[in-house]
Amino acid sequence: MKTPRILLAMPSGSGLVPFKVMQHLMGMDFSGFEVTVIGTIRSFIDIARNTMLEDMVEGGYDAIFFVDDDMLLPSDALRLMWELDKPVVNIPYKGRGGDGRWILFDKEFKSKQDFTKTCEVGGVGMGCTLIRREVAEELFKECHYPFNLMITLEGEKKRLSEDLAFCYMCLGHDIEMWAIHGPQVGHIGDPVVYFNK
Repeated sequence: MKTPRILLAMPSGSGLVPFKVMQHLMGMDFSGFEVTVIGTIRSFIDIARNTMLEDMVEGGYDAIFFVDDDMLLPSDALRLMWELDKPVVNIPYKGRGGDGRWILFDKEFKSKQDFTKTCEVGGVGMGCTLIRREVAEELFKECHYPFNLMITLEGEKKRLSEDLAFCYMCLGHDIEMWAIHGPQVGHIGDPVVYFNK
């Protein structure tokens, strides 16, 4: 069986990644995968994500694993997402504001706070997300910038972050997005780390 080639992509507006994030990243279990790590320095998040997505396709990788520079991931995150075998897989996390809310949405783009099991969803934050190559190839047929900062929703103008705009495009192409329940992810806030307990 072919070893999956994964592009681990960490966008960073400042280019400065917290030491705690790097510790977690170095402690991850990548056995059974061929992983290449790339980052960005001083780039707008939408441009960084689009560029990295294109790098994944052009580099012949099987998937891109987005890890934001403020996330503390469990060591088996990649394996859990790969083995679920869905087009887009996310391990959800709580917002860094301390309000305990999931960064997770249903297919109507309403906040999904009843998250108690692994399920199909309508929108996720990209902080810990695996996207298969086929997804990018499908979306690139329509647009080379699926991570966008403004989008029109069914008759109303609504500003979406770049990650939710990407999810909206996925929904329009009937691309499944799944969220894994259970693993603990940390989201670095100021001055504490919020875990999805």
